[in-house]
Amino acid sequence: MKKFDLEAALRGEPVCDADRCYVPLFTCTNKNIKTLLIRINGQIKEIDHYGNYAINGVAYQLYMDPQKKTVFVNLYEKGRCYWYESEEIAKLNSSQDYRIASSVPVEIEV
Repeated sequence: MKKFDLEAALRGEPVCDADRCYVPLFTCTNKNIKTLLIRINGQIKEIDHYGNYAINGVAYQLYMDPQKKTVFVNLYEKGRCYWYESEEIAKLNSSQDYRIASSVPVEIEV
């Protein structure tokens, strides 16, 4: 999993716990002091700038929720494979020689 990134989280990128469950993040400002808060297991908890928080004295860590995208893979004999951003580009770069499959959609985490 990706390490917690405060700037990305504040921009609205999704945050998750160690079980990869989405965790809403919000801020509260009181007397010019900004506090980072999360809602987890029905409770509101304060977190530090590194994504650390505690429940009943037990320390936990937040992570950045991995984003997924689909790439297209051309598979060849002897374990060779090449991936491309679009199905069209994969088809254009597909060689007939030793090809097993062309433009296979695969979901990856980025």
